[in-house]
Amino acid sequence: MKQFQEIYPNVNITYDLVTDYAESALLRVGTDNWTIMGIPTVAKDELPTYFVPFGTVETLAEKYNFIDAWAFDGLAYGVPSTGNAQGIVYNKAVFEKAGVTELPKTPDAFIAALKLVKENTDAIPLYTNYAAGWTMGAWDAYIGGSATGDANYMNRVLLHKANPFSDNGDGTGPYAVYKILYDAVKESLIEEDYTTTD
Repeated sequence: MKQFQEIYPNVNITYDLVTDYAESALLRVGTDNWTIMGIPTVAKDELPTYFVPFGTVETLAEKYNFIDAWAFDGLAYGVPSTGNAQGIVYNKAVFEKAGVTELPKTPDAFIAALKLVKENTDAIPLYTNYAAGWTMGAWDAYIGGSATGDANYMNRVLLHKANPFSDNGDGTGPYAVYKILYDAVKESLIEEDYTTTD
C-alpha cells in the first residue's frame, strides 16, 4: 500500500479483512459496499453486471498471461494474480524401459501403463505425494475441463447434474478421475508408504 500511495498519494485505501471470502464476496457483488476485489465464483456472462472491464482481452494479452480467465465478450474484468497448470509429469526413460510406447489417452490405458512400470522397472508407477496434503485436492481440480472437455463444467454443469459422480461409461467425468486414483491404490501402483513420504 505504501508503494502504491507513493505513486497515487490522493487515493485513500482501506483494507477489509474477511475470513469467509467466498461467501462474503458473493454477497457484496450485488451492493455498492466494495471497490476492488478478487472475483468470486460467478458465471462469466454475469461479469458485466458486477464489474468494470480493464480493457480488451486482445490489448491486455500483450502484457498479462491468462487474461482471458475472467473475460466475457472480448473484455477482461480481472487481472490474474497467479497461473496454474494441471497435469502430470512423467519420466520418458521409465516409460520406455517399461514398454509403454505411447502416452495413455484413457484411464484404462493409464492404469495399464502404470502396471507395466511396476512389472518392468524399479520405479514407483504413480507418486501421489499424499503426505503433502494439497496433492489430494489437486485430483478435485481434474474433474472439470480435464475430464470432460467442458471449460464450464465445474461452475455451470456439475452444480445442476442429478448424479454428477456417476459412471459415464466412457472414461470421462469425475467418476473416471477418482477411479484412476482408486485403482492405482488398489493395485499397489503408488508409493509404498504414502502417509509419510513427501
